[in-house]
Amino acid sequence: MHRRRAAGGIATLAVLTLATGACSSGRTSTQQVAASEIGDGAVRHALEPVVARLGLQIQRLSVEKTTGLHPEYELSVYLRPSKSISPDAYAAKIAPVAQAVIPTSFAKYDDIQWVDVCQEQAGTPDGVDYAAPVTRLEVNRRDAANVDWDHLELADVLKLYRSAPNEVSLQTSGGVDRTRAWRAAAAQARPPA
Repeated sequence: MHRRRAAGGIATLAVLTLATGACSSGRTSTQQVAASEIGDGAVRHALEPVVARLGLQIQRLSVEKTTGLHPEYELSVYLRPSKSISPDAYAAKIAPVAQAVIPTSFAKYDDIQWVDVCQEQAGTPDGVDYAAPVTRLEVNRRDAANVDWDHLELADVLKLYRSAPNEVSLQTSGGVDRTRAWRAAAAQARPPA
């Protein structure tokens, strides 16, 4: 599933499928929190306002601890639009979603080493364990530190994905990679000849 975890599996330490109205940990947004201390609703509370500005809602999220020689915490955030949108709209939202979720999560949660952000289809029922994402971007803390989050565009995401030795994962479905927005970004992301 994840190329960086070929030698190890994933064990769920804590899966926080957060329901609306769950209580917050009470920490301020500028204080870093250990992943093992994330309370029900804390992540949702921190991210809901920023994704709502993009016309998205949090479908579900989880914090998992990987197993192996160097266990790490990964935050997975699953978002969906309130109404059906086109593949072009999904492509256009990849960078703004990354901007909204990834730097905020790394700044707030010190133990999080990976953030995985998915956009799902509108109409995915609440509480569904798994729905195939339309877009999925996974970035580690090290690679995220080298990103200019204030000026991020889809072409920058594609460059990050294509740059070695980065361990960035980007997946799309539903024709997102055939849209006008994607093709323009891909042309801009191409290295000069």
